[in-house]
Amino acid sequence: MPEFENQRMLDSRFHHVDLSGSTIRDANLSRVDIRGSYAQGLRMRGTMLVDCQIDGEIIGLRVNGIDVSAYVESELDRQDPRRRQVRNPRTLEELAAAFDLMESLWEETVARARTFPAEQLDERVDDEFSFIETLRHLVFAHDCWVARGILREPAPWHPLSLPWEEAEEVAEVPCDRAARPSLDEVLEIRADRLARVRRVLSELTPERLDEPIQPPDTPGYVGADQHDPIGDALRTVLNEEWYHRLFAERDLSLLSSESEASA
Repeated sequence: MPEFENQRMLDSRFHHVDLSGSTIRDANLSRVDIRGSYAQGLRMRGTMLVDCQIDGEIIGLRVNGIDVSAYVESELDRQDPRRRQVRNPRTLEELAAAFDLMESLWEETVARARTFPAEQLDERVDDEFSFIETLRHLVFAHDCWVARGILREPAPWHPLSLPWEEAEEVAEVPCDRAARPSLDEVLEIRADRLARVRRVLSELTPERLDEPIQPPDTPGYVGADQHDPIGDALRTVLNEEWYHRLFAERDLSLLSSESEASA
């Protein structure tokens, strides 16, 4: 087991590493940036947290002995009541209404994005997906969970679809991070994916929502060993749609502020 003691590791980068079971004592973690990581059973004791941010899926977070996860969920719902409609739709009608809501919300966000110079839609904020990369990633999410998971297409990914940043590359899955398609080009692909969701919902029966997905046994994300219920697969896509729109709106606001500051 490697040990690091009295080491200066400022500005180090750890990518695709397994730190599970590690022990950290008397460490300075100021300005540490953790993304796309999984932390179950993480314990921080005798720790001073000042001006820290946590963004992600929070389940069972206790702060000074108090479980704050339920409070966080209720506060997010209070800030935007539409979130409840997207967070956990159970019936076909609720799922269809949630996808309709997301489509209308994205139309508003795209209309806002069109007021920006085209080059800013390729600009990353804090090294997160650019606006166009965000839309490409949502194409990827649809292709994984709807086309591959529900419709069992062996290789459904569009050449411009974009896996998440930390994803390990799979040779059979396109991942062109250097591509710079136009907004309209990506929106055309998006429209096709949204139409496909509507077709799937129109053909499903209520009983099939609990039926497990059966992805094909071919290389790719959402493997053949994943058997989430069809309803959960659709809710996963909704979750991606909801949060990535929030990220996009946040970054458009930051880009706007930067433009105003430099004017």
